[in-house]
Amino acid sequence: MAQVTSIGGEAAADGATWDAVVAGQCIAGLQAADCASADLARLVDLLDVCDDTWKGVVPPGGACMTYASCAEPAVSGGASAGASCVNSMCVQVLRQPAGAPCSQTPPVLLTCDPLVAACGTGVCVALPGAGEACAGNCRSGWRCVSDVCVPQLAAGQTCTVDGECISGGCRGGRCVSVFVSDAEYCTLP
Repeated sequence: MAQVTSIGGEAAADGATWDAVVAGQCIAGLQAADCASADLARLVDLLDVCDDTWKGVVPPGGACMTYASCAEPAVSGGASAGASCVNSMCVQVLRQPAGAPCSQTPPVLLTCDPLVAACGTGVCVALPGAGEACAGNCRSGWRCVSDVCVPQLAAGQTCTVDGECISGGCRGGRCVSVFVSDAEYCTLP
């Protein structure tokens, strides 16, 4: 809780404003989350809402104390956005879909949405999915086994390593919920 209070104080000092409606949506989403079966993609969607509780106003390249101070870029065409405070400078992040441009040039980073694409020579290339050939990485919900994308395992199924599980967590030989892997999300009042 102290970290949340600290971020809020720094964001307010930089001119950001609190959005109580979004904060309520965040809390409602956390309370409604299915702790037994949520996957990484659902957790990312949920946390994207929670990240928007502060409306940052500092433009890219501007001085900041926390990511919540920084203005997020406008999005379109299937992209999602975020902002970071790197070395006390606001950096906007656009997570691009497959086929969109990608680059790592601050103060606006054009990254690929890691759940569906990877950057290859300046363009986001779709990761393979169900039954497609792979060389290590597959789209979210899939894993590469014997050079083919197969479904990741659900909570409760037998596993040997984290990457086999849709949650990214294998504990005691069984896949656990993403919320168990990062238990703080299931311990909220």
